[in-house]
Amino acid sequence: MPLLEDSKRGETLRVLSLIGLCLFLFCFGLHSRVLWDVDEGMHAVMTKNILLTGDWVTPTFNGENFYDKPILFNWLGAMCFLIFGFNEFAARLPASIFGTAGVLVTYYLGRKMFGSTTGFLGGVILASSAEYLLLSRVVVHDVALTLFTTLALCFFYFGLVDVERRKRYFLLFWVAAGFAILAKGPLGLALPGLVIGVFLLATRRLGLIKGMQIGWGLLILLLVAGPWYVAISLRNPDYLRYFLLEKNLGSFASSDTHHAGPIYFYFRALSFGLLPWVTFVPLATIGAIRNRDRGPGDAVLFLLIWAGAIFAFFSLATAKLESYILPIFPAVALLFALYWRAALTEPSPARRRGLLWSWSPLVGLMVAAVIYLWVTPPTSLQAKAGLDLPRVYGFIWAVAALVIFVFGLLWIRKTAAAMTAIVALTGTSMVLFNLVLAPPMAPYRATKELGLRLDQRLPPGKPYVFYNRIRDSAMFYTDREAVVLENPSELLELFESEKREYCILDERRLKDLEDLKDLFFVIDQDGNKYLISNRPDP
Repeated sequence: MPLLEDSKRGETLRVLSLIGLCLFLFCFGLHSRVLWDVDEGMHAVMTKNILLTGDWVTPTFNGENFYDKPILFNWLGAMCFLIFGFNEFAARLPASIFGTAGVLVTYYLGRKMFGSTTGFLGGVILASSAEYLLLSRVVVHDVALTLFTTLALCFFYFGLVDVERRKRYFLLFWVAAGFAILAKGPLGLALPGLVIGVFLLATRRLGLIKGMQIGWGLLILLLVAGPWYVAISLRNPDYLRYFLLEKNLGSFASSDTHHAGPIYFYFRALSFGLLPWVTFVPLATIGAIRNRDRGPGDAVLFLLIWAGAIFAFFSLATAKLESYILPIFPAVALLFALYWRAALTEPSPARRRGLLWSWSPLVGLMVAAVIYLWVTPPTSLQAKAGLDLPRVYGFIWAVAALVIFVFGLLWIRKTAAAMTAIVALTGTSMVLFNLVLAPPMAPYRATKELGLRLDQRLPPGKPYVFYNRIRDSAMFYTDREAVVLENPSELLELFESEKREYCILDERRLKDLEDLKDLFFVIDQDGNKYLISNRPDP
């Protein structure tokens, strides 16, 4: 990967290169994959409802108010629907926009800290990290929180090192925090506040708090985020109690949560989320700790505290999801970029060996995966996910070949080419997934086709009936609401009706109803989902 010259022309090329990379990684094939069940369909339905109902204040799903997430992501989604229509591309485009903006903010922060080259490499590493790439391509809110958290911390750092314009940057910090609150609630202020507090304490700069314009900042928060929170609270008096106490405080402290996980949960999550860069964690961490006072304003220490404080915060919380940890990715990407910049511009035998042996575990893992799949073919994938063996083998072999190719480049000391190949590895994996793996998986991860076929059978206004689990993708494509039956007795009651009734369920739940098989007929099937009825198909 060529290092662009540090000039106005080089600046333009760096920014355009990052935008081009993001357009490819985040937008390729957005329209070609149907919305999947669980979260994607639900958030797309809520966004669609804004336009169908004209209500830009209260998010709704399945006929009920939805208080779990603030509205910012849905607002941008609604504007995309207005421009491009109700389709998969428009539904996913907000995540791509937020993801691209996050990469650019990371670049400008890295440039301020360590120079243009490090900032550029940090943006490239962030864009090509597996979890950041994935969440910039799906209909979820976390990438919006990550953008505005990064932007808030970026403005704080700018104010820290630029005394002349400190007041301006600190005021912009509060603007970014306000949008972060609109994106994900109190976390939008809590996360940057935690990082800043720990950093100021560690560097004995607590006096800087007085210069952060807290009075004006609170006013800015009210002006940016306040109008929507006031409007939804006036319309729905139960909103603040649920959102602040049950959803946010409860997710951190309550043991009664659907997403509980052990304290080491995020070590495992990052093992996937930072692919293919994860094997460089030891090198980057050791290098950063040794040089923690490097950069203006203790920049490296700031990044270490950023990543460590947020990681610890979510590890201590009761509710855990892989996507929650996304706000640490910009800091981690810049720490990786520091080591790679040194390896590219100041090569030494020690750094070359470090890169080579850091990449070796991934080579071993891919070789082991190829051997394991050859010895123990995953024949069950066809029934569980629609994936036949040639597709799986082709994907794994292609990825393994690129991993070995990177190792070869590192072996012959082609460091710049190796980094370019790692980015190509991520892009190739994304393209192969969309073209090879995603199409046959669609009937197993989405309910679009079966929902559309049932839509032709149902009278207008009649809701879908799902057993055990809602299938939100079907609801997006047909604008129908749904009823979810939780147990066999509710299904039995439905099928005792004198009218024709239908229900969608998956293969596993169908097998659980073996004792009731004389009471229903299988009418249709798509993937691992079935349509059953209390009457035979006419």
